[in-house]
Amino acid sequence: KANYNMLRVWGGGTYEADIFYDLCDEAGILLFHDLMFAGGMYPGNASFLRNVEEELTEQITRLRNHPSIAFWNGNNEIQEGWDNWGWKGNMTEEVKSLLYGWFEDLFLELAPS
Repeated sequence: KANYNMLRVWGGGTYEADIFYDLCDEAGILLFHDLMFAGGMYPGNASFLRNVEEELTEQITRLRNHPSIAFWNGNNEIQEGWDNWGWKGNMTEEVKSLLYGWFEDLFLELAPS
């Protein structure tokens, strides 16, 4: 009844080729786009965070001007695990702040509202 169509690009999958986004733009199909993080707690070490920063910089910069992307989702079910499955219980406050704050800062830099 809202008169729009939306697809989800799932976080356990892959970033699609440019043609996919071009066709969604042309057809007026909106995308709920996950980043490729799904269902698990990822390491917070410097090497992994550098890898994530490179991935997000490349993908978000490549895709952010597509009008079909209506919504970016940063973590599939990771927020649920963080809040309710005890994942953060094994981490120090410093590590929790690093992981959560680092991701939020990076995302806001690359995909401002």
